[in-house]
Amino acid sequence: MTTALIKLRDNQGQFIKARALLDSCSTVNLITDKLANSLRLSKFECVVNIGAVDNMNTIANHFIKANLISNYTSPTYELSFLIVPSIADTIPSDVFPRKLYKIPKGLKLADPSFHLPAPIDVLLASGTTLSAMNPGQIRLQHDNSHLIFQKTSFGWVAAGGFNRLSCSSPASCKIVKLDRFLKKFWIIEDFDHEPLRSRDEVFCEEHYATHTTRDASGRYVVRLPFRDSKFNLGSSKQQALRRLHSLENKLGKDHHLKAEYYKAMNEYITLGHMTLCEEDPGDWYYIPHQAVVKESSETTKVRPVYDASSKTSTGISLNDVLRVGPTIQDSIFEQVLRFRTNKFVVTADIEKMYRQVLVHPENRKYQKILWYYEGKIRTFILNTVIFGMACAPILVIRTLHQLARDEAENFPNASQILMRDFYVDDLVSGADSLEAILSIRDEMIQLLSRGGFVIRQWSSNHISALENIDREIFSLDCGVKVSPLQKTLGIHWNSNIDKFCYTVSSIDLNILYTKRHLLSEISKIYDPLGLLGPVILYAKVLMQDCWKSQITWDVALPQDISSKWRVLAEQLPALREYLIPRFIRAEGAVKSEIHGFCDACAHGYGACLYLKSVVFPWGSIHPTHLQ
Repeated sequence: MTTALIKLRDNQGQFIKARALLDSCSTVNLITDKLANSLRLSKFECVVNIGAVDNMNTIANHFIKANLISNYTSPTYELSFLIVPSIADTIPSDVFPRKLYKIPKGLKLADPSFHLPAPIDVLLASGTTLSAMNPGQIRLQHDNSHLIFQKTSFGWVAAGGFNRLSCSSPASCKIVKLDRFLKKFWIIEDFDHEPLRSRDEVFCEEHYATHTTRDASGRYVVRLPFRDSKFNLGSSKQQALRRLHSLENKLGKDHHLKAEYYKAMNEYITLGHMTLCEEDPGDWYYIPHQAVVKESSETTKVRPVYDASSKTSTGISLNDVLRVGPTIQDSIFEQVLRFRTNKFVVTADIEKMYRQVLVHPENRKYQKILWYYEGKIRTFILNTVIFGMACAPILVIRTLHQLARDEAENFPNASQILMRDFYVDDLVSGADSLEAILSIRDEMIQLLSRGGFVIRQWSSNHISALENIDREIFSLDCGVKVSPLQKTLGIHWNSNIDKFCYTVSSIDLNILYTKRHLLSEISKIYDPLGLLGPVILYAKVLMQDCWKSQITWDVALPQDISSKWRVLAEQLPALREYLIPRFIRAEGAVKSEIHGFCDACAHGYGACLYLKSVVFPWGSIHPTHLQ
């Protein structure tokens, strides 16, 4: 009976009351089709198989994103809900004898009518349910039955009741699970299986192929993949103006940050990446922006990031009406494994990759921002793909693949490497000879320049691979990385000694550690290859002990867990001395050449490794790749 009365915001910004069931077992939020229609929010396509007891299941073909608030407290939840015809029969199934229990007066019940049968409009998943739990519990007893009240952000919810079952009384058991098709919530990597493609993914590919063009300079012009041709974004200018004033207040407190941010925005204007809107009708979509600082960057430490998820007056954002698209590059795990099989390697990255892809003029009205011009706040239009849009990754990465296909005849080797050895904007490639490395370097520079891209920050374990790079190509001072220690797909690699290493920040053991602090510190250990397995396992056991002790997030760790954590924390700095050779290929192993494109592969392209007489395929590699 853990029910609560909640409010959901509709497309006009008004709140509609609903009755929710708090489910600690479900992995997704559900909403009835009737309530979803009354909210009039944008629906997004999906194919999700929802299973329950005794193999019963239903399929959800749409979901919505909605804002939810409690009747008592201020926290707002922004959640995704799968749409289903119905969630459950009336809860409870019969009138509950509430009067038998002495419920304290003045108790703010999440559902004052929890004892009366009523339909369920919304089911809240375990994540939302557990996050809403607050300290406080009341147990009431009558004969052999117990009624438990648990304090939550929604008020006090009731659970329990009579411990008897009869043939005439139905029993309620709410269990929801998701099967392997629920890729949006977790993904199990399977090298031998080509993943199913959703409707959104198929649409994005067809949309790109149909609407993308190339201008006279070689740059690509893309259109935004909208979910529907008709949508009501509502007003967004006032929200963008409020966010700009907030940004200005932040910049006013840090003069260096302000100077760097103004410099970055002026660069947008100088390079033509945004232009002043002379006639501003005040409609379409205004995107708020903010300053993001990345001290580890060797080039741009301060950059603007755009919030295309900012809601308009109708409760809909630009990202809500855009399709996301598929992941079309190999995973970090696959990339790093392949990186370790080359005798000589090179790394580099593409300068301002997103901003090298143009957005069609008809779609730029959805990319308005407010910024200063001659001392006044004016409207500017962004002309390129921006970081912060839901569809930005697929548009840009798909453009790299298109460039590779369009220039395959002129650069056959570099085209295949562009399809295979990039993770977002990072090149991670290699070969077994210096000549091959130099060929990769020179061809990649020329190939990317055909599409308006500049590749920079070159690094290699062979010093000769960095010689004779014509810096005039770059027109900047960062053509070659100076420091041998760098991050390669999140892993620290020392190119001088050609080994992976780990950097561990100092841990202050003088503070009072909580479960939240512990999780924060453990999450900083990045180990995609599992090379620190024993350390990670020990840390995970500590987190498991925290859950067993039933402490909340901000309560001090019990003495036994705290002692174990201190022992681990004191030893973590020793990881700085842990060096792992990058090159792992066995003596006598020969890597095969790359043979063409594989149209049947989900990610497309890979090579095979010959180790003596055994063949090891990488990724979704088809037999046609093998010799």
